This record gives sequence, C-alpha cells and structure tokens, in this order.
Amino acid sequence: MPTITEILHKIAALQSGGNPQYAEGLFPCRRSYACDWIGRADNNIFYTAIIVFTLQRLVYYFDEEQQNLFLRIREKAVQNYPAYQNQKGKKTYNFWAKNPSQHFPHGYLCSRIKSFELPDDADDTVLIYLTQAHSPEDVFWLKDELAHYSTLKPGQFKNFPAKYQAYSAYATFFSTAKMPIDHSLCVLCNILYFVYAHHLPHNAWDEGSLDLIVEAVRSEDYLKNPVALAVHYPSAPVFLYHLTRLMADFDIPKLETLLPQLKKNLSDLYVKEKKGMNRLVLAISMLRLGMDIDEVLLPNPKELKKYAFFMFSKWSYSASEKLRNWASIPFFQVNFACEAYNLTLILEYVQLKKLKEK
Repeated sequence: MPTITEILHKIAALQSGGNPQYAEGLFPCRRSYACDWIGRADNNIFYTAIIVFTLQRLVYYFDEEQQNLFLRIREKAVQNYPAYQNQKGKKTYNFWAKNPSQHFPHGYLCSRIKSFELPDDADDTVLIYLTQAHSPEDVFWLKDELAHYSTLKPGQFKNFPAKYQAYSAYATFFSTAKMPIDHSLCVLCNILYFVYAHHLPHNAWDEGSLDLIVEAVRSEDYLKNPVALAVHYPSAPVFLYHLTRLMADFDIPKLETLLPQLKKNLSDLYVKEKKGMNRLVLAISMLRLGMDIDEVLLPNPKELKKYAFFMFSKWSYSASEKLRNWASIPFFQVNFACEAYNLTLILEYVQLKKLKEK
C-alpha cells in the first residue's frame, strides 16, 4: 500500500505545468465518447476543484512535508478559477472556461456550436467557494442565487422522476432558459455541504433538498436508477460517496435516521461490486460511517486512468422519459476521467484506513 507522501507526489506530478491543452495548475482530464472510441483532452475546472477540496478535508492529518505539498498544489490550482467565472462578472462558475469561452475544448464539432455552451452550475460554484475564500457578502449572495434559480413554475420540471417533482430542492444550473430545472442527488449533497460549512441559516430549499435525499434513500430509488436521480454521476457508489462525506463532516438529524439502511446498502453493494474503483469508493463511504472493512485491493493502472467519476449524457435532459432512460446506457454517455482525482480517492482511502486502525 503506497504512503500518503508517495501518493501526493504522484498527484503533484500530474498537475499541468502549462501547455496548449491544460493551463498551469489544472489537472488533466480526458473525455471519451461512445465507449472510448473517441477521446479528447478536457480542461474543465471540476476535477481540479474537487481534488483541492478532497485534499483540503484531509490536510489536518498531514505531516509538515505533506501539508507543504498540498499548499503548492492548491496555489497552482486556484489561480485558474477566474477563467471559469461568469463572463458578466457574477460570482458563479462554469464547468468549462468562460474567459474566453471554451466549451467542449479540443472538439471538432461541438466546440463550434454556441448553443452547446453550458450555463454556470451549482456544483462547480460551491466547490470553488469551498476551496477559495469569498467574502461573507458573496457567500450570502450565492445562497440567494441558488434559491432564485430553484424556484419552480408549473410545467417547468419535466425531466426528473415524477415522484420527486414536488420537492423544493436546489437546481443544478443557474439558468431557466438554456437548461431545464433539474436536481441531482450528488449536487444537492455538495450544495448542502456549502450551506453547513458556512453555517448559513436554512430555508425551504435546504429542507426540501434534505427531504428529497431522505426519500431517495428510504425508497432505494437511488439504487434502482442512479443516473435518473444523480444526473452526471453514473452510479450508486458515487452518490453514497457524496452523502457519507456530508454526514461525516456535519451533524444532520434528518440524515442520521438513514444510518442503519445506509450501512446495509453499503455492505450489500460492496459484496457485489466488481469494479476496483467502485469498491474503493464504497470502502471510503463505509470507513466514514465507522464500518469495519478488510484492506481493499487497489485498482489496476488501466482502471486508474479510465475510471470516470463524472459523466454527461444529452439524453438526461430529454422531455421523453424513454429517452432519459438512455442516459444510463454507457454507449450514450460522455465519460470524464481524471487519473489525479482517482489517485486522490486512493489517498483518501489510505488516510481513513490509517485513522480507523489507530
């Protein structure tokens, strides 16, 4: 099993020093289409921000050398954030660079179609707020902005399972024109993490988001069709990773009621899971909940490079439920894989296992 220092050095070595594909400080990501037949370099900010966020949560346990390594990684990473900020100066952020706009970077067709540009989104925005200091005024403004774009009107919310359409939960995108209002269990967990981390007063959308998560777990709908409830995140293990991170860091009574069921679901999934990276993600979630687990066999180098924690499917936003179901079929997914983030997940597992054994 590699040490924390060894993994940190590997992560730092993958951080871009600056080239035509990736600006200095970004972590390389590859997007692949149609079961990996076509691949492109993708310079999104998502993976860079989530690597910094994940390491930041663990830095308390690092020794001096490891902390200095993290600080160098963070310093290079956050210098990229302004390029992803809203073009009109709002303090929201985009998955792809906006200054100048670079949607579907290095693509031959999609990058040329303006209508394929994405609006700013809650996921990238809260990750950036969690990894770089913003003023109290900006933090409260963002809370209001999240609520503003989550206000539903009759007939506006057709691309999410009907059972969940009545919940007053946060939307994924800061847009009511380019993208339909939608929810994602994983994005809701990240927004709630932002809310709790900044000790913000709760509103109807916070409670609605928690209620939606509770219902998805109690009904086990997240197991039956994870992509329908967590658009862009391809599996139940990835949702459980998000949920247990939120539960491990904050005391949330509504979620605590789910503990017995979550532990059972995690145990069942872990026994059945074949993919090495999914087993690793499940193991992290189990350790967060204080569960005992044998040492995980680390993923092979090929899976480490190709495992996609995040994906996109245009069918996710179809008005047709039948077409939306296609989003769960790998052939119709665009996968975003980042080796540095997958190494970060290994580091998180090693650190949590170490703490568990103390």
